[in-house]
Amino acid sequence: MPTALPEARIPANDRSPYEDRKAQTGTVDNPISLDELAALDADNKRLKRLLG
Repeated sequence: MPTALPEARIPANDRSPYEDRKAQTGTVDNPISLDELAALDADNKRLKRLLG
């Protein structure tokens, strides 16, 4: 007979996980090419059309 799992508790947090993020400065370690950027932009537009 299976036993019940203990109730999972999620700690309350008033702040968004993104609030602590700071702007990044400095040089980029692995820049992407304009072709990769264009492909990502096209994918984003396609996905937005599917969602909206």
